[in-house]
Amino acid sequence: MDNEEIVQVEPTQSPDNRGELLYKITRYTILLISVMSVINLALTIFLGRYFYFATYITRIVAQIGNIYFTRGSTRLVIITIVVGIVLIVPYILSFVFSSTRKNWQIVALVLFSADMLIFVYDFISFIVAGYMPVNYIIDLLTKLMILALMIINVVKGREIDKEREYNKEDTVPDFIPQMPIHRNDFSVDLGKVKRKLFITKKTDRKYKAVICECVIDGVNRGALKDNHTAEYIVSANSHNFKIIATNGKASKVITVPAGAENKTYDLVYEFTAHGNAIPVLVEKN
Repeated sequence: MDNEEIVQVEPTQSPDNRGELLYKITRYTILLISVMSVINLALTIFLGRYFYFATYITRIVAQIGNIYFTRGSTRLVIITIVVGIVLIVPYILSFVFSSTRKNWQIVALVLFSADMLIFVYDFISFIVAGYMPVNYIIDLLTKLMILALMIINVVKGREIDKEREYNKEDTVPDFIPQMPIHRNDFSVDLGKVKRKLFITKKTDRKYKAVICECVIDGVNRGALKDNHTAEYIVSANSHNFKIIATNGKASKVITVPAGAENKTYDLVYEFTAHGNAIPVLVEKN
């Protein structure tokens, strides 16, 4: 069979894309916290009202400012406003600089965690005193969701960075244009000589099977079936190929040297500490 079938596969959203979306959501959550904290600073000082989705330490400062406002102490009110804004500035900086540096989101996580501890301390104090403020319960649930979002974002970001570092080891490019190679032991153009690549996809019983696709010289040649040997017809020239899994992981690029002999590989999995399956090609003699 001289005609090689090319299978078109619908693109899937990679973990990198999902991680980027989570990162953006977290960034704008930090911005929302900053904006709401500024609004609450003014509302609490001058109107004695409070909205959720803001830092608790700002609320404490604003409540003190409200006391000064009712007493008519303008100078002390201005001081509390300045202190409140200073406490919000680190969140604003985290939003601005996290566009290029991920560590700034860790800064925001540390700040919000400390703010959360102060809130929880006061919340428990109210419960011990026999008082159960409803607005504190709602605020607690809101803060827990924000904290969970920040933690998941940092954890997933580190996982993706590790996976990218792993993939950097693939120093061979996905596709290298090949010119016809003539050797003394061949009397014909290697491009006209056909041979086969056999790839057997193994399935680990401990883990759910991962859908994998074979890419040869930059062309997707279709998915491999579990516990099945796929057969690909190629020329006797040198070829580069790898396996890409739909979970976003990829095997290292394998270079098949020029020659007429068939090649046989087993496709197995390596698993990260987080249970992510990474395809690995093992050549069989």
